[in-house]
Amino acid sequence: AIVGAGFIGGAIKAARWADNLQDLAVQAGVSAEKLQVLRFMSVEAGMSADDMDQAIVRLTRGIGEARTGQGELADQMRRYRIDVTDAKGETRSTSDVLRDIAERIKNAKSAAEAMSLAYAAFGRNAGPKMVVALKDGSAAFDSAAKRAQELGIVLGDDVVKKAADASDHLDKVWYIIKVRGMAAFAEFAPLVLVLYRRELPSKR
Repeated sequence: AIVGAGFIGGAIKAARWADNLQDLAVQAGVSAEKLQVLRFMSVEAGMSADDMDQAIVRLTRGIGEARTGQGELADQMRRYRIDVTDAKGETRSTSDVLRDIAERIKNAKSAAEAMSLAYAAFGRNAGPKMVVALKDGSAAFDSAAKRAQELGIVLGDDVVKKAADASDHLDKVWYIIKVRGMAAFAEFAPLVLVLYRRELPSKR
């Protein structure tokens, strides 16, 4: 029973992790698979996964603002000739814009220039860290993806979705197990009290 409860507890943690990953991927406008690669990149660059999550969410919001010509990122994208829309007039994906920004940071004429673009794209907190993470340009994504795949630390989008969908159901199962366990102990409580009282006089 203990082993079974431990297994279910581990499954719940994994499902919650997947659920959180999927939610963040939606907010960031990237696939769960790509977000995992970006997180791996962040760790290699000395950032935290949370830093990367915040940076990508900030970039996605900035792209949306740039689409209407608003926001700090809009000026930087015009300056560096980074397209907000594709040939069909649709807003480009966060992943594609991110690759363009990485190339501009790599080829920046000065550290100040790279930092200015990073601030606009990723915010004051994550900007300096992203300059380090993207110093090799868009090639950094490809090499990180390759290493992550070789290490087996990237789950496919379908696996993440299934685990996330199971999260609510596993929470219910865990609740039932806990309640039934408490009920079983409650039934034995009177017996424990009787035994305690029997032993109490002998200890005086």
